[in-house]
Amino acid sequence: MTGTFVLTSLLGFFFLGASAHASAPTCEYRNLYDRPDNPINSIPIYDQSELGTCYAYSASQMIDYELRKNGDPLKGKPVSPIWVAFNHKSHASKLQKLLTNSGDPDSLEYSSIKWAVDDIRDYGICDDAVVTRSLAQYKAQHRLTDDEFIFLFSKLWKKKIKMNTQDMGKLIDAMSDDPDVQDMLRKVSARYEKIQNKKALQGPAAACCDAQVVPMKEKIFLKKVVSDLKERMDAKRQAKNLLTFLRYTLFADCKGAHIARPELPKFKHFGEIFAGNRKIRNRIDDILDDAHSPRPVAVGYCSGILKDDDLRPNLNRVAILPRVVQLPSKKNCNPHYSILVGKRPSKDPGKNPCDYLLRNSYGTAFWTKNYECYCQESNGQRRNCDYEHDGNVSGIKVLGCWINGQELNRATFDVGYFIK
Repeated sequence: MTGTFVLTSLLGFFFLGASAHASAPTCEYRNLYDRPDNPINSIPIYDQSELGTCYAYSASQMIDYELRKNGDPLKGKPVSPIWVAFNHKSHASKLQKLLTNSGDPDSLEYSSIKWAVDDIRDYGICDDAVVTRSLAQYKAQHRLTDDEFIFLFSKLWKKKIKMNTQDMGKLIDAMSDDPDVQDMLRKVSARYEKIQNKKALQGPAAACCDAQVVPMKEKIFLKKVVSDLKERMDAKRQAKNLLTFLRYTLFADCKGAHIARPELPKFKHFGEIFAGNRKIRNRIDDILDDAHSPRPVAVGYCSGILKDDDLRPNLNRVAILPRVVQLPSKKNCNPHYSILVGKRPSKDPGKNPCDYLLRNSYGTAFWTKNYECYCQESNGQRRNCDYEHDGNVSGIKVLGCWINGQELNRATFDVGYFIK
């Protein structure tokens, strides 16, 4: 009898609360970019390349925003996403690694943003100048971005261990046959072809001197990089795994005075268990609409919703199972972390009256043809944009894209934010 009364009371409270929230939902416009003094305008838009460390890129942006909003103790220096990933994986528990890497203990990729932020709070931040200098020394003349370098290095390390070989030819063939490596090399090649073409327009003298860095033959370029990386690996043969190697090479100076420990509030994640779409929406809106301090929200979601083809994921799920178990494992989900920096009344509201401004870690040239985006022109002016009309505009940068709120809610398996 008592149990029935308690259950009835709880159900009544739930439905009363739900109906109160559900009545005539509205959406107020909010865009953190609109205020020139907002920290989001000084935080880099990263390009993680093929490196699966989106959790670290989102974590670094969330931490940067929080610190710059509260005194800027790092004096404008960004928190390196590569340091965030290394620091977390160096301290991750066996259970955390098992849950996020299929048991692979020797990887920087794939994890939870909350765990990464918690490890920064516990172990600190390496000076970005130290990380940048060290990466520059190891990248040498290859003109790769930091993310491309770490990606290739991680791939080579894994293949070298798995194949148990010192044969350079076999390693290069294995790397060449890897689809992710092929994708990255195409991007590198296209980037330098573009640079070369631009220099050619300025005359032969301007174009001549960079010709050797344009990877016209991608396998030849890969051979040069692999040869150099393998030589560096062989110089530290005592390192039994990738994380140990990185600790004593790239991050050898990340200690003592080079480690900052600024105060950070607790980072909470929400919605990753059984929360419904409406509850997730309300929490995101509460953070973006905070009257005293609107701030970004990190979301883990199926990035397959950004695709332009028929490979978009089926987001139907069973209510009794955790979202974080169901959604990432769905075909074509492509689990990913990004941050939300704005919202607006939706043009196609459905059950969610908002579109959300999603700031990605795919660089400022990333478009999604399904949604309108938000761009900055070469003259600094900002406006809404779309790929069809603006995709070939010279000098335009994509700062984020407006994602339909209903679809984003259905695709979300995690929401993270700093507690005020």
